[in-house]
Amino acid sequence: MYSKLTNLGQVIKSTSKKYGNREFIYWEDPLTKETTKVTYKEYGEFTNKAANMLYNLGVRKGDIVSILLPNCLEMTYFALGVQKIGAIFGPVNTMLKRNELQFIINNNESKILVINSEFVDDITEIRKDLPYLEEIVLIGDSSDDMLNYSELMEKSFSSDPPQVEIDEKEDPAFIVYTGGTTGFPKGALLTHYNVIWDNKMALKVNQDEEIGDVNLTQTFIDNKYKYKALVVNPMFHVNALLSSLFLTFSMGGAILLTRKFSASNFWRIIEKYRITNSMVVPTVLAILLKIGKDVKEKYDTSSLLGIVSAAAPLPIELQKEFESTFNITIIPGGLGMTEVSSACFSFPDDKRIPGSVGMPINGVEALIVDQNNPDPNHPFEPNTVGEIIIKGPNVMKGYFKNPEGNAAVFLDGGWLRSGDLGYFNEDGYLFMGGRAKDMIIRGGENIYPIEIEEVLYTFPGISEAVVIGKPDKIYGELPKAFVTMKSGFNPTGKEIIEFCKTKLADFKVPVEIEFRDSLPKSNLGKPDKKTLQDEEKEKYGL
Repeated sequence: MYSKLTNLGQVIKSTSKKYGNREFIYWEDPLTKETTKVTYKEYGEFTNKAANMLYNLGVRKGDIVSILLPNCLEMTYFALGVQKIGAIFGPVNTMLKRNELQFIINNNESKILVINSEFVDDITEIRKDLPYLEEIVLIGDSSDDMLNYSELMEKSFSSDPPQVEIDEKEDPAFIVYTGGTTGFPKGALLTHYNVIWDNKMALKVNQDEEIGDVNLTQTFIDNKYKYKALVVNPMFHVNALLSSLFLTFSMGGAILLTRKFSASNFWRIIEKYRITNSMVVPTVLAILLKIGKDVKEKYDTSSLLGIVSAAAPLPIELQKEFESTFNITIIPGGLGMTEVSSACFSFPDDKRIPGSVGMPINGVEALIVDQNNPDPNHPFEPNTVGEIIIKGPNVMKGYFKNPEGNAAVFLDGGWLRSGDLGYFNEDGYLFMGGRAKDMIIRGGENIYPIEIEEVLYTFPGISEAVVIGKPDKIYGELPKAFVTMKSGFNPTGKEIIEFCKTKLADFKVPVEIEFRDSLPKSNLGKPDKKTLQDEEKEKYGL
């Protein structure tokens, strides 16, 4: 017997009805600290209204709706509402600059863009260069050339939107952009099938059962508090969007949604709302350690069962220090990536192996192969480092309008190249062995050096530019640039950094510029990043 709930629209409708008046979302106003509660029944109605609104604006099956919003209630209504009419939810990183926003909105050919007042100036400035965009929906303030969200929602029905036929294995539900090694972000298309199966596998639900057949609160039946997840990660990332919002909804739990992480509010919120768990990036753990144990001890955090660390490698020493300081269990989230719908590896039976990211989740296969000649038919033996390749029903459909990118990551048989290095031990646990790519991970944010290097090359007088990640105790890595200058040019590092701030999202801006007469080269004459990385590590005794 196979599941009847094969697409997100069906799951949202069924689950909203099943849990009815149970609270799903708690939203605390960042200024007033007043709480808004949304039940499952209300959430189902709000997602219907969002879907009907978009349908009335001409959105149809296969259209991408771009959402440029910080964490807020309205974002959640679109996140699991657009799929009801067969459209695709496209969250946009709110930290991007105008040129980056322009690229993504044009690349995905969005008809509709939803924003709030924070982004009016940016979008107004680039609107003439967004030829596919038909309408902008503005939340909050009014604007003569933008549609008012509240007015549109008021006019939209809360009943089911027009029914569409969904091919769950072919029709995308989400498009989430990742950094591009060629300098441009790539839009990973995740189908209804990808997302539903990934959640089932992560929660160990049999694939012939409905995703809502297991009540997540039963996992904590011996705990006097109901399952309630604190969401501090931005919902333009898959871990908050899918592993927090959709996973919790589908299993009958509740979330406390915050606009962003606040170290001063973290423990207070856990006490006030009796939070049972939270998913954070390792940087959050480092910041909480930095502000100290005394802050936590002001609050009763006995409801907290554990914190999941995800989106970036978790240093073993950071985990040990956090657990010993706060007496709170840290659960390594395993290796997950946008291209596999978030979850990919986890620890069976909650057995943690220090330094490991776990085993492939139920239904996923993973092999270690030669990164220079990746062949699934010739995997490496245990304890041999190679490139991690992945296969399973959670692997993305592909990158949107990017055949070159797809050719670079897909192998015969549906295997996906992760670009990461690692090895399995004799018991089948995966250990990371470094990254094959040059990607920098700053506090959970992926940064591709070539994006920064291309901007640096537009600065007058720069002859060569190389960007690497320098070690950092709080963020894990920070971008650092090495440059050589043409004769007659003598800028300061501060001037170059200020220039980068106008072209790049803040988290991508180099924190340091080092001037050199020449840069180390490989035997092929290419910049030798490894030498520069080794020099930086030596400075920090690594």
